[in-house]
Amino acid sequence: MLEKLVTNREGTLTSQSLSEYFAVVTRKLSPPIAPEMARRNLEQLCRIWPVRPLTPAVVLEAVRGVIHHKLSSWDARGWSVAMLHGVAEVLSEDFTAAQVIEGVRFRNPCSEL
Repeated sequence: MLEKLVTNREGTLTSQSLSEYFAVVTRKLSPPIAPEMARRNLEQLCRIWPVRPLTPAVVLEAVRGVIHHKLSSWDARGWSVAMLHGVAEVLSEDFTAAQVIEGVRFRNPCSEL
């Protein structure tokens, strides 16, 4: 799936997903990746895909997601970035498979392995 996204120059990342990647690979993997290697991986990801920042508009839209869709604040930030940037599909293991919220579809790439 990722190969297809890279080959077709499709996809985008959030600053939140980059932070989560670093935390997971340097602390939760066994054995963990060295922080320097994780940083190089992040730099490569940033060269491949545009990174959508956390902005006041994203935070306000995320709050709406918490209130109206009962999302956690963490998940709501990912959803709000997609909403504000016209991203139709989000790959995440955090949402129910094929869940759609206001036109944003969530797919769990891990369940498709």
